[in-house]
Amino acid sequence: MAKELKIKIPDEVTVVGYDNLKEAQTVSPGLTTIHTPLIEMGITGVNRLLQKQAEKNSGYKTTQKIVLPGKIILRESHKYLN
Repeated sequence: MAKELKIKIPDEVTVVGYDNLKEAQTVSPGLTTIHTPLIEMGITGVNRLLQKQAEKNSGYKTTQKIVLPGKIILRESHKYLN
């Protein structure tokens, strides 16, 4: 759509995608994207669910903040700021 509107990527607008889909590499210009650690998210979620089940059985409750790092993959849809 940007092409039809004659908007220049990345000179006039930066476009960023999410989940680092395969298509991000094949479009023109290449799409800058954020890679999310989906496998690690699943493993962590299942482990936390098992912990919560054990807590339920013991009567002991905890809270936990879980942060999994993502990664920005820079491609041509982003104008590098230097």
